[in-house]
Amino acid sequence: MTRHLLPFFLAATAAATTPGCALWQAYVQRAAVQEARLALEGVRVEGLDLVGITVAVAVAVENPTDTTMTLDRLEWSLLVNDAAAARGSSQVALSVPPREQRPHTLTVRVAYADLSTQVRQLLLSGGVRAWRLEGTAHLDTPFGSFRYPVRAERREGTHP
Repeated sequence: MTRHLLPFFLAATAAATTPGCALWQAYVQRAAVQEARLALEGVRVEGLDLVGITVAVAVAVENPTDTTMTLDRLEWSLLVNDAAAARGSSQVALSVPPREQRPHTLTVRVAYADLSTQVRQLLLSGGVRAWRLEGTAHLDTPFGSFRYPVRAERREGTHP
């Protein structure tokens, strides 16, 4: 009788642990976000009209870990010489293989009325010395959503 139960027990154990392994792997891939490095590659104008401006912020996301990293969402703010210029969010999940880097473009629409006088003057006069991206990386797991701060800066004169 015990011999007949052993295959059933082994099959039940394998079935029970396989989803657990998948959940754990998903968590490990998302937890790697803690180690991610962001580089602000550049900021460019994508479009202008009478109401506002569309800006593309190019970032490089580097994964220094030994496992594939998954970034589920990113909420961010763009600062010009320490003055808030724009905020946005990226809802597109990004996977980065181990020890690699991937480009990611953050696009935001900003109404002229929402730009501070200081930022408008900086942009018009060419007085931009530094761009800074600050935000929160989100990783979603079956255990809940976790958040980690991210930051990248680029000094004027180092733009491609």
